[in-house]
Parts: sequence; structure tokens; C-alpha cells
Amino acid sequence: MRKHLFFILLLLAVGCMVVTPLFAGGKKEEAVARELEYWCYWDKGHPNDQYFREIVADFEKETGITVNYSNPGRDILLKVRPAILEGNPPDIFDGHGIEMWPALIRDELLLPLNDFMDGKAYKEDVKFKDLFLPGTVEAWMKGGKIYYVPYTNHTSVIWYNKKDFRDRGLKPPETWEELDKICKVFMKEGIPPFSQDGGVDFYNAYWYYWFANRIAGPEVFYKAAMDPTGKGWDNPDLLKAAQWLEKLAKGGYFIEGFSGYVWPAGQIDWSQGLAAMLLCGSWVANEVYDKIGPDFEFGAFAFPMVKGGKGSLGSVESATLGWGIPEDAANPDLAKQFMLFAMQGKYQAKIYDVYYYPTRKGLVEQAPEEIKDIVEIMNTAKSTHKMYDGLQAEAEWWTKVFMPLDDQLLFGKITPKEFIKEVKEGTIKFHQK
Repeated sequence: MRKHLFFILLLLAVGCMVVTPLFAGGKKEEAVARELEYWCYWDKGHPNDQYFREIVADFEKETGITVNYSNPGRDILLKVRPAILEGNPPDIFDGHGIEMWPALIRDELLLPLNDFMDGKAYKEDVKFKDLFLPGTVEAWMKGGKIYYVPYTNHTSVIWYNKKDFRDRGLKPPETWEELDKICKVFMKEGIPPFSQDGGVDFYNAYWYYWFANRIAGPEVFYKAAMDPTGKGWDNPDLLKAAQWLEKLAKGGYFIEGFSGYVWPAGQIDWSQGLAAMLLCGSWVANEVYDKIGPDFEFGAFAFPMVKGGKGSLGSVESATLGWGIPEDAANPDLAKQFMLFAMQGKYQAKIYDVYYYPTRKGLVEQAPEEIKDIVEIMNTAKSTHKMYDGLQAEAEWWTKVFMPLDDQLLFGKITPKEFIKEVKEGTIKFHQK
């Protein structure tokens, strides 16, 4: 009997040892989630897709967490927003900040991340938020809340061939007066100063937006667009920006026939020496690397200042891609763990392999020579502003009011005064809807 009782007591003791962790405090604990659902912006097979697949593999190996990684692709927000509203979102996804703002951040459909950003970075004694380039995290905040963690940064610059400049004794300019002299050197040789993919309206828009930024200052362009009275367009600096663009358009500064170019004809012409410079995004090196000759040396400089302008040469455009966590994600902690892991210096430096740019501060020395100028521009910025002052996020005004008129101005079909008059009228009608 004693032996039988001892056996029963032993079984009960063992049972308690097994059960106690699952029912600590008398409450059943849920099993720890070990699977992360990640929807990626990049199409399958894109170099950036491969970049993320390698990070995912390392993350799974180090943490034991399974990542269900898929590629909804460039139209990811058309799938993420409905998934959030229907209650079955991924745990984490990535995309352009300027697209996330109108689709998700403005409506506060993502998880606020302030406390997370104030926490420690992965295996580093520094706050996570302190890893990032100034302005990259703050750009898409709402009401003081952080909803978005950027992993790559872009800006637009004027690209040039360093060898072409060096052979002529030219240096990158800081003012348009200096740049105009450079343009005249090439024009005397029969080389157009600028190539341009005229068939890409948002590439054409760089010109007016940058002149407005340097002449009127950051956000003046945006405020005029969002002024329902249209009076913002009475600002003489915005007319002056249009007049500068007309000077280039009618002065032979652009490659002949550019208005009929179909992308990527303009950037290929530049890369092959048919024009001296190209105003475009910092991703251009990635797109023309296989088109350049053996003596080509990538160079880039910030859009120069205009004499008397209210802007600043140190104001650098920031256009980021990053991660968001849906507010009702099943496993937000795993998503946060992945972001910390992916923002390690070794992975941020590796994004240079596809000529993209880290949002992590420093890493200048690791940058390939082809894009080192741009990395230095980003890391020495005095302030940042959004691409196109953030107006891409106001899609209807941007596509239906501004860009058609901007194309006409660049192509010499309307005058600066006509441009201002028509964009003002279009802005008023837009806000009356």
C-alpha cells in the first residue's frame, strides 16, 4: 500500500512539474508565436528581393522563427489596406513612405512605434531611433507618433561624369551661376548640358520642384498646392521658379527631342556621353551601370542654389522605403524583432550591393565609389525635406492638376505666367470638389 501510494504521489509531483509552466498563477499561457508573416514590396527576382531573402534566412537561423515571406510586389498597398480592413493583415510589410502616408498612416491603420524606437538596437548599447539619418524617421510621423521604420533612402541629384568635368577643369557647382558657366562650356562643344526622359512626368517634375525649393524654400510649393483659395500661387518666388525652368527649356539646355523620349532613353543617352548631366533619382547608377563605357566615372552633386533664394544647399531630399506593422497584426513583437535584426550595420552596408542607400548613419566608407558622392550628401545634410515636398501623396492634385501643366512648361508650350495662372485655377477647382 505504501509503495502504491508513493507511486501515485510521484506521478502527481511529475505532473505538477509539467503543468506548472503552462498554468503559472492559475492562468493558461498562450504558446509563444514562432511564425512571422512578411509581405515584401519587391517583385520576386528583383535584386532587393534577394537582399531580403538573405536577411530572412539569417534571421530564421539565428532566432528559430519561421518567416512566411511573399512578394505582393509594387502594388502591395492595394493588398495591405484591404487585408487590414478585413482583419487579416500580415505581421509586417514594406513600401514607399510617400505611398504609405495616404493609404495607411493618415488613417492611423498602423501600429505606433515610439516606445519601440526608444528601445535598444540589436546587440548595441544605443537607442534604435538614434541609428537613423536625420529626417528619415520623422518624415512620415503623424501627431508625434512614429508608424514607419525606413530601411533605404533616396534623393534626387544632378549626375555627371567626373572624367568629363576633370578633362575640362570643371568642379561641381554650388550655385546656378556656377552651373550655368559649366553648361556653356559643354554647349560650345555641341554637347547638350542635360538629358531628360521627357516621357516620365514625375521625372520632369523634378525641375520645377527643385527650383521652387531653392528659390522659395521648402514646403512653399506644398502649401500653395494645399491652399483652397489658390492664393499661395501668388507668391512671386513660385513664378520665378517657372521662369528659371523656361530659361532652360528655351535656351537649348536639354538634349534635342527629349519631350518624345520613352524611358530609359534619356538616362542611357547621358550614360553614353550624349549629354553632360542628368537630374534624376539616386537609383540611376543601378539602372545604367551596364550601359557605361570603361572611362565613365559616376559623380553627383546637390541641386544648386539660386542667387537670393530662401532655400538652403544643405536641405536634402529624403525619399525612403521602410516597414510598417498593421495595428491588428497577430505577431507585432516578432515584426519588431525582425526590424531590429535587419537594421544591423552589416545588412545596411550590404544594400550598397544593389546601389541603394542605407538609412543608418555613417557607413560612408563602405559605399562603392560610384555612389559615394550621394552618401556624403545624405550624411552631411543640414536638414531634409520630402520628395516633391510630399505632394505625390496628394495623388489627385499631383497627377491631374500639376504634372500635365508642368510638362507643358518644360516642353515650352506655355509661359511661366500661364503656368501659374492655370495651376492656380486648377488648385481652386480641386479643393472645391
